[in-house]
Amino acid sequence: MPAKNRTVVIGIDGVPFRLLKNLAEKGIMPNFAELKREGIFTQMKSSIPEISSVSWSSVITGKNPGEHGIYGFTALIEGTYTISFANFRNLKAPAFWHEKDDITYVILNVPSTYPAKELNGVHISGFVSPDLERAVYPPSYLDTLRDMNYRVDVDSGYAHKSMKLFLNDLFKTNEIRIKAYR
Repeated sequence: MPAKNRTVVIGIDGVPFRLLKNLAEKGIMPNFAELKREGIFTQMKSSIPEISSVSWSSVITGKNPGEHGIYGFTALIEGTYTISFANFRNLKAPAFWHEKDDITYVILNVPSTYPAKELNGVHISGFVSPDLERAVYPPSYLDTLRDMNYRVDVDSGYAHKSMKLFLNDLFKTNEIRIKAYR
């Protein structure tokens, strides 16, 4: 497929629009400035509540929380008072990549999309994914991801020990994600 027929959605969770705009315009983020010039860069209204799991569920379904059923990072297990992390199984509306079979998708690191479901393409779910085995579709990519030491998320424990350790882990995780994407 020619590059002009491709769409790339980049979501940067929790970063104010004005901050990205200013950093790009000041030349601090030249690669982002180039993406901004070549694509569409627009401010979005967040979901209510403004919580990542709710917002991302709205982005991928085009629905509000009342329609997609995700209201936070946790949910009660039906018929109990036990709390679990909200995940893809709790989503009551289809993600856009499950609506058209004639399009090939690469979905990488979208929060609350664990466990990965079958689709036309590749899906590596993001935060909160307790294990890589069910975070990847198709499973045939697991060995490749393991060989590159792919991790679903950074080790936040490093932040309690040393900011340098944490930032090194963050950059390493990002490098591996870029390698996986390519």
